[in-house]
Amino acid sequence: MAFFVGFLVLPSQAQDSLRTNPVLFGDFFLGGATGKMGGFASGLGLYRQHKQHLFSGKYLGLINWSVDFPGMPFVPLPLVKASNTVEELSLLYGLRLTEGPVSVSLSAGVSHAWFTATARDEENKTHTFHERYWGLPVELDFKLFKAEKEQFRILYGLVPIGKPIGFGRSIGIKVFGNISRRSYYGVGVSFGLGWHKAY
Repeated sequence: MAFFVGFLVLPSQAQDSLRTNPVLFGDFFLGGATGKMGGFASGLGLYRQHKQHLFSGKYLGLINWSVDFPGMPFVPLPLVKASNTVEELSLLYGLRLTEGPVSVSLSAGVSHAWFTATARDEENKTHTFHERYWGLPVELDFKLFKAEKEQFRILYGLVPIGKPIGFGRSIGIKVFGNISRRSYYGVGVSFGLGWHKAY
């Protein structure tokens, strides 16, 4: 918690008088991963930039499962035979560069993960295994966002409201991974909201 408070209130003396907003944004992403632990990936991130320094906190979830189709006539209903999940919390530091409506950032840090494996045996009994471990998360982000202040738009971007502001949406590509006991790497699409640069 102290980390989040710290990077939200970082001083901004380097911003000139025309730059009035903090560079502060969040994103949500969906993607896939492979490696020792792979599968469907999703997550949330919160980012604070000071000069070119980027501080972030991230939650990531990974899930994969094996499915069995019992021998049922005409309607083969799937049955989850085993599943593996990882929930991961990370704190990262990196560098972020912006040019017009585009940014690229590279970050690394430390993570703590909770791994859960669930499987059914031949007698249909469920067995669960839990494990916690530390890792080294890495993230490469490309984002597109509005280049200048403009009115916020609702209803699929058709209806502008209010005065021009710096707050807006972003879309991007996120390449992510973690070096740990259960290493993985993956790629996803991110969707964000916030102040993506000093306007």
